[in-house]
Amino acid sequence: MLLNKVVGAILTDFVAAQDLSNEYASQISRKYKQYRDSKENILNNFDAPASLLKEIDLELKFAVTDLNYETYGLDIEETWDNCQKIAEKAVEYVIGPMQGQIRRVISELEQYLPSQPQTTGITRPQELTRGQQSQREEIAEIQDIWRKVSENLNNDQFKESVNKKITQKLFKTCKGLFLRGRESIDIKNVRDIVEEKLKEGILEHPDIKEAIKSTQEIAIRVNPDANVQRFAEQQFAEELSQAIRRDADEEGTIVNQTNVRKLIQKLPGVLANLDVMITPSFLRELPIETISSLKITVQMDSYQWVLTETGESLNKAKR
Repeated sequence: MLLNKVVGAILTDFVAAQDLSNEYASQISRKYKQYRDSKENILNNFDAPASLLKEIDLELKFAVTDLNYETYGLDIEETWDNCQKIAEKAVEYVIGPMQGQIRRVISELEQYLPSQPQTTGITRPQELTRGQQSQREEIAEIQDIWRKVSENLNNDQFKESVNKKITQKLFKTCKGLFLRGRESIDIKNVRDIVEEKLKEGILEHPDIKEAIKSTQEIAIRVNPDANVQRFAEQQFAEELSQAIRRDADEEGTIVNQTNVRKLIQKLPGVLANLDVMITPSFLRELPIETISSLKITVQMDSYQWVLTETGESLNKAKR
């Protein structure tokens, strides 16, 4: 049996032990609860205990029967670089469509500007009221915010932050697939990850969310019947999704079969398979001396029931 499976089985049992501990702590926490009907509870003046498995130090005796280097490990550097290249292309590809959406919003805000009073003949020109002037200034300010957002979409630091989100999720997915014995990733999976992280990195940005909120507020205030969905985050999300779909229709300049096939890179001879003289059934029959030493570090935490006007909750007690 492989050594990594032996250790994995042991660690799995420790995780299961922590899960059982959490479940039991949840069950007994009710004994420490202060009931609303003032029903007496003998433990309600004490903190509810809970434990956290912090550290395991395990020394295991085993014997090596075979050492095989005919295996492959994940080439972390090459795989990361491949994920990063897709991320960089994706961000560059959607900047244009996003800026187009912003130009649309700036243009449509013009309809909420109060019109300049018209004069004829020798009549003295009328001026905007204070409220109308304030409205014009507010709309102009919102338009400037959108222009700044559009400009910042091309900021290297902003693009790098979005690149990183896509790269990290792609790499994590590739790593997980490789560890489960897969050597490739599905092209649809890559596109879904790219789209998800583009929306998260761009549409969840505080500046964009604030610009959308301000635009909707002025539109509703000027015209209560205004269709604010034109200024909603969903409209930007749909434009971004359409950009990804257009890329797919154009045979995938960002994500295509060629670069997806080489996304996960392997490195030969990095990891050795250690066959050991242990099977799960044999391990159970071994004397306790097989495990040379076992040290477990546990942290004890305490929780208290907190009653407020809005409800009650179990919060971590202050030490």
